Amino acid sequence: MSQSLALYIDKYYIIGAIISDDVVYRVTPSNNEDRFWLYFYEDTASDKIIYGKSYKNAYHSNTPHYHGDIFSQMIDREKTFKRYGRDQELHKIFKASGIVDELKEALHRDAQAPIATYLSFSQDISDAARLTFIRDVLEPEDFDVKESVVRIDHLALEHTFRAKRYDQDGHYLVLNACNENLHYSVYKHTDNILIREYEGCLEGLGIDLTSRALLEHILNEINKRQLIIREEDRKAEYLHLESYVEEWTAELQAAQPRLPITLTNIRLSKMSDNPYDVILIKNSIEERSKAIIEDIIREIVSSVSRLDIPQSDLKGVLFLGNTFENSQFEQALLKRYTFPPEASIHYIDGDLYTIIGVYPQMDCSQFSEATQSSLAQGEDELKRQQLAKEEERRRREAEQSRAEQAEAERKAFETKKNYDEAMNNVADYEKQGEYAQMLDWAKIALELSPDSGEAQKKVEESTRLLSEMKVREEQYKATMMRAQKSFGEGLWSEAIAQAEMALSIKPTSKEANRIKSEASKLLERAEQIDTFFTKAETYLSQKAYKEARMELQKVLALDKNNKRAIDQLSAIDQAIKELHKQIDAIKLELERATETADLDTAISLTNKLIELDTEHQRAWTEQSQHLKAEQKRLAQEAAEWASLKEQIDKALFGEQWDEVVRLGETALKLREDPLLKSNLDRARQKLDTIRQQELYDQGISQVKSYIVDKEWDQANEMLLKLQEQYPEKKDSFKKLFNQIFEGEASSVQRSSDRATRRATSPATTDDFFDMPSSSKREKPTGKGSTNHPPKPQKETSADDFFGSSSPNTSKKGATLDDFNF
Repeated sequence: MSQSLALYIDKYYIIGAIISDDVVYRVTPSNNEDRFWLYFYEDTASDKIIYGKSYKNAYHSNTPHYHGDIFSQMIDREKTFKRYGRDQELHKIFKASGIVDELKEALHRDAQAPIATYLSFSQDISDAARLTFIRDVLEPEDFDVKESVVRIDHLALEHTFRAKRYDQDGHYLVLNACNENLHYSVYKHTDNILIREYEGCLEGLGIDLTSRALLEHILNEINKRQLIIREEDRKAEYLHLESYVEEWTAELQAAQPRLPITLTNIRLSKMSDNPYDVILIKNSIEERSKAIIEDIIREIVSSVSRLDIPQSDLKGVLFLGNTFENSQFEQALLKRYTFPPEASIHYIDGDLYTIIGVYPQMDCSQFSEATQSSLAQGEDELKRQQLAKEEERRRREAEQSRAEQAEAERKAFETKKNYDEAMNNVADYEKQGEYAQMLDWAKIALELSPDSGEAQKKVEESTRLLSEMKVREEQYKATMMRAQKSFGEGLWSEAIAQAEMALSIKPTSKEANRIKSEASKLLERAEQIDTFFTKAETYLSQKAYKEARMELQKVLALDKNNKRAIDQLSAIDQAIKELHKQIDAIKLELERATETADLDTAISLTNKLIELDTEHQRAWTEQSQHLKAEQKRLAQEAAEWASLKEQIDKALFGEQWDEVVRLGETALKLREDPLLKSNLDRARQKLDTIRQQELYDQGISQVKSYIVDKEWDQANEMLLKLQEQYPEKKDSFKKLFNQIFEGEASSVQRSSDRATRRATSPATTDDFFDMPSSSKREKPTGKGSTNHPPKPQKETSADDFFGSSSPNTSKKGATLDDFNF
């Protein structure tokens, strides 16, 4: 059975895989974590070195006895850890912590056989660190390193091609976020060989971008208050705060999109004694996260575009790391490139051991030149470091020698200078009558130059003068003691009076002059401070916090340690915070009241805001006026509605349907009302019914008029149309149809009688006026034409047909066209 070991080695962790007969197994650490986290703790009590992710926070907080970022430090032989009370070279920490033994035990191998080992280092690990790890950590423990230069992104592509998920020659883009840095590279696949044509790195952007945006916001907000974080320190602070970002992100996700939340007790690694509170808004963090992703993709696309690779030759993109579970990366990239869905492949951290499992199956001879180059560069880097350290040692020794010589010269020069200065002081104090000071400086000069006769002479002279003024000096001292006491107790007026008395005894007294001068300034300052406090208290009574702060700042400008001012400023800041919270709460209530049209509440709330939010008092006043105007408008509208409603009710009661329609249409423009709309529809129906009844009555009247005029065809035609329009009036129409039929029959009978008389009697002059016989009449033509018998002389009135006393009237009102619906 053939076995080999593959390791992916990153800045902060190692992932191992055992390849046994081409089957890949994960190497699980004894602490059951998903990888060997390279954070170490010196347990000095039990002389143990323990590894694990749980020590990450302590390391990034610079806590003693915790170690991390081993690869960047272990090439420096002066960097050590402590075990058994002795310093150990840092590269030995892998063995001391048990990681090396766990890797060996994972293979269950024959103790005599070397372990075939394949290493893939992160791009962030230097060639010197790689060489040190191979030469000083692995090889002494029988690890036979077969290859060590193949990148994890290369292995990921190789794994993908072997899994048949990629199968085309061309260029492939790989994004790698296996640690806090985001690496990207472009590989060309041809003839089953992968060639790296370009690589780049975006430092600090390999972590979850929501977390990155959150950390940026926190550091920026802290820096706004006090510029304490330099650009070169940001990376370390990101790593330190990253320990807490999961908790903060959970708080952020639970927050409302546009409502601010406060993160409390934030401590920086270099100023852990100073906690900070930071306010943030979920929407702004999400927008910043999107912007960072867009910047990243824009930078990557810009770099790739400089390679002049045709769009058709870019076959796919491979994402490596948990960071890319954020789909915004893929969405942003697919806006620039047109990949099919299967060309976009994701591997998470949990896939890394399967990726490195492909290592032993590769033909590693293709990397021999790169391997030799990497080892040579590692040797060169170690040599350069050693030479640099040696040069530094020689430089320090030379500097120390020069410093010692310079120090001796400096001391001689300083002694001479101090002697001259002491003698000058002796002369000055002699002129000023300060004989005690004169004696002190004369003794100092004599100590600096014991052979100086001049110094000895001045000692004797000052002693004599000092004795002579002893009485006056006692009086002066007593006065000065009183002045100093008053000065120390802050009794500035008393201190000034005592200093002036001392000056009357010794006009040249600097101390008396100093006390007088400083007490005068402090008295003036105290009066100013009292004035500022008075103004501040007046502003506070008016809740004018901004103006009160300005007055208290003036106090601190004069006395930066004034406790009263500091306490009042702190109280004001707290009051402002509470005020802002109160204002925000009222704003939310106002928003709800506005949405529900509760204008009384809204006006009351704006009045509160006018009183509390003085900074925006004008805007709240305008809003209050607007709400009052709206309230007045709604009241007027309600009054108008009530009036219209009353008029409509009266019109309904009086069945004035046209008035109901007019008033109802006006009212519905003011407000939707189902009952009113129903009444309006009923009024319109009533008006339509009345109009139909009027048309029906006009039609019947016209039919009767035709019957009176014996125009039977027109009467019959109109009656048929009325019957179609008003089928429910069928019974009424029967009587009129009978009258038309009987009338027509009667007319025909009369015409027949006259014709008989003409045939049997000679013609008379009356025959000239008779109608021609039906046999001689020409049949009229044209639409609507009908043969009518001659109209006989009317002998009856309308009573003969309708049984009423209505007068005989000519045709009027409706015509046939009126019923042509």
